[in-house]
Amino acid sequence: MVQITRVIVIHTFPYSDTSLILKGYSEKFGYSSFLLKGFKRNRKQKVILHPLALVEIATSGQHQSTLKLARSIDLQNPFSQILMDPVKSGMAMFLAEWLGFTINEDKEGDPEFFNWLISAIDSLNHSNSIANFHIWFLLKLSSFLGFGPQGNKTSLKPHFDLREGYFTDQGSSNENLNEQESILFNKVLNLSLEEIVLIKINKIDRATLLRLIHRYFQLHLEKEFTLKSLDVLVQLYD
Repeated sequence: MVQITRVIVIHTFPYSDTSLILKGYSEKFGYSSFLLKGFKRNRKQKVILHPLALVEIATSGQHQSTLKLARSIDLQNPFSQILMDPVKSGMAMFLAEWLGFTINEDKEGDPEFFNWLISAIDSLNHSNSIANFHIWFLLKLSSFLGFGPQGNKTSLKPHFDLREGYFTDQGSSNENLNEQESILFNKVLNLSLEEIVLIKINKIDRATLLRLIHRYFQLHLEKEFTLKSLDVLVQLYD
């Protein structure tokens, strides 16, 4: 039985001399792997598989299969600015790598999460200001994964506890942010994309925020992960 599903491309890698494996978040199957036979030789088609591209795949085989065979693949939305703009393509590469480390392979897709991803990627494609886009994206992603930061900084609770996910009056824990870090973290919490792009954050503070969010994800996912594209992202804003 052939099933057709939209897929957001996360990562591709060689499977043989002629084939590729695509890992992506699909509308029907969640985070899944697809075998693209003969695709490695087709340079024109390979270009559509950039990180965060939206494609449509016709697949056959068992619904629960770990590796699904792609019968055909078609580009659904070109996201031309992401493909052509080196800053946006670098941002997309970073976010795709982060997604690959943090979302789990599912038996079914989550329509709300899938639609949010498409909307977020479309915003990245069309936005004129994206310097803070990844901060907004990662905080929203943490909410979809079930551990979004809660509350706001107050005089009685001036320290954000990375492990607990909320502000506290204690500053002695190794996972509690100091007051300056907490002020910075509080500055970007609970903001819409339209609001966060208006905030002025310098390069040093942006790098600090990213380091704190990285640690936050590691604690709540209970796993360490290193991002190869992190240095690329930092260089984009030097």
